[in-house]
Amino acid sequence: MDPQRLVRPDGWLREAGHTQERCWLAQGLPHVREEQLWIDERPLCPLGLLLGRARRGAAFVVRQHGQGQGARRGRLTRKGASRCGPV
Repeated sequence: MDPQRLVRPDGWLREAGHTQERCWLAQGLPHVREEQLWIDERPLCPLGLLLGRARRGAAFVVRQHGQGQGARRGRLTRKGASRCGPV
């Protein structure tokens, strides 16, 4: 999301609407840029995709659905600052 223009700068359309999304997620890796933040849904974030983004210098946040089980591992760490506050 481009916060200044409130639009999504990239999008990928696929012919088959019922194709499993995970099958083509890796095709988006060439579009990942350093210092971008990607926001994912838990069902659509395989480990290979997350690692691919990290190797390209991007960060990601994964939203865990309320029905999902899980707990935070490790401690929260400050990574810097943004225009909106600490990261």
